[in-house]
Amino acid sequence: MRLFFALWPDDVARKQFEAVGAVLPKERGRRVSPANLHLTLAFLGNVSEDDVDELKAGMDAVQGEALTLVFDRAGWFRRAQVIWLAPSEVPDPLPRLVRGINGMARSRGLQVDDKPFRPHLTLARKATRFTKPEFDPIRWDIRDFCLVQSITHATGPEYRILQRRALTSA
Repeated sequence: MRLFFALWPDDVARKQFEAVGAVLPKERGRRVSPANLHLTLAFLGNVSEDDVDELKAGMDAVQGEALTLVFDRAGWFRRAQVIWLAPSEVPDPLPRLVRGINGMARSRGLQVDDKPFRPHLTLARKATRFTKPEFDPIRWDIRDFCLVQSITHATGPEYRILQRRALTSA
């Protein structure tokens, strides 16, 4: 099973992200389906089904605080051909959550991506050009994180939330 940990937007934030994606010119890439909008915390890749239960149980050991992100920047990863939204400021609880998830996964013998964490939400893929969209900052109140399965179909990926874990109030 191909797995990752993510923050999953509530309906209010999702609709705002979707509205920004909708103003992107069609020739600027393939927009991410609104149902698939998320912020990846840790990518695990292919994991055995036996490890899924271990990861679910391990989520309870990850300490994390509820937080708010304000997405006020748009950009383009030219090499990856990805158009994204991101917060200018990253509150301390977010990188701590990522470190906690990575530590928990490693303690179970799993590999995690060692690239520096760059919080962003992908709006479009296969974007060969970029024009910065105009948008009002999007405030997203985050109260939980998820273990997600990625299933590849000919029409694109399908993401299934396998488990959510609440973050504590600050």
